[in-house]
Amino acid sequence: MVSILAPFWGSGLSLALPALLLAASLNLPLVDDSITIGPADWRYVEVVLKQRTATLDCEFRLLSAGRGVRAILLERAELDRLRAGSAPRELAATPVETGGRLHFNLPTKGDYALVFENPARGKPIQVHVRVTLDFSGRAVPQVRVLPPGRRAAVVAVSFAVFFGIVTWSARRMMGALRVL
Repeated sequence: MVSILAPFWGSGLSLALPALLLAASLNLPLVDDSITIGPADWRYVEVVLKQRTATLDCEFRLLSAGRGVRAILLERAELDRLRAGSAPRELAATPVETGGRLHFNLPTKGDYALVFENPARGKPIQVHVRVTLDFSGRAVPQVRVLPPGRRAAVVAVSFAVFFGIVTWSARRMMGALRVL
């Protein structure tokens, strides 16, 4: 291995190699396989975080004819509610579709379950699933919206500042024109 890296050791690439190796180790593939889901049934992938939080990235694609599949991310404890037939508390979910992606920042260390559901009652479906965990810390930006009251306050303050600056500028300009 030294003979392969020897030509690069004296160059700037000597620092790039460890950086590339570190970046590659921050992305952990959990599943990259096809699963069969019976009609009106579901299967799940267990996701266990013991050391630190991560971003879950799931891609799925329907391989057989069917209406679609739904991906649901739950805390592991909610799986019992799903088994009992009641509605679990979902952390994230996709609509029923033939292919899609679920990207979610797992909030805390713990046990999670990524459920793939076949809502159709016809025949089993075949789904290709790829699930990875990203430990790099590059979180998915969360879209945030201000509450209506605060939004109105921001707009009101912005208008007041804008018109204050316009008024001040107009007075300065009018004073300068009077001097001439």
